[in-house]
Amino acid sequence: MQRVEDASWQAFRRLNFGLWTVLYYNVHVGAVAGDDAREDAATRILRAYLYAKRVDAIARTPTETWIIEVKASARASAIGQILVYPPLVQTRFPEWAPFRPMIVAAACDPDVEATAATYGVEVYCPPFTLVQPRR
Repeated sequence: MQRVEDASWQAFRRLNFGLWTVLYYNVHVGAVAGDDAREDAATRILRAYLYAKRVDAIARTPTETWIIEVKASARASAIGQILVYPPLVQTRFPEWAPFRPMIVAAACDPDVEATAATYGVEVYCPPFTLVQPRR
């Protein structure tokens, strides 16, 4: 998460924190691009640090897992990014299903919000409201 995204994230987090049983930040999922078993350990660690796919936040409720990508502005690229994560989280943490992908942003584009909804991605922008748990 970048500093510019932090204010929006903190507002969203404060509002919804009571719904979560646990919150994880910067969760590494999936393979690391360019991983090469011939590299020494230090290079592999550095590659993982620099190139790993990382979910900004994962929040668990009693009934579902929220996969959250935080952005300064919700753009089309954010949809692609968040859609990559659920299958990768499923592989690493299958017991956490069902998943609920969402984008939290300081600014939103109505076209992006509408498109995200067609893919089952929720977009939250100020003024933030309490997210309703799914039944």
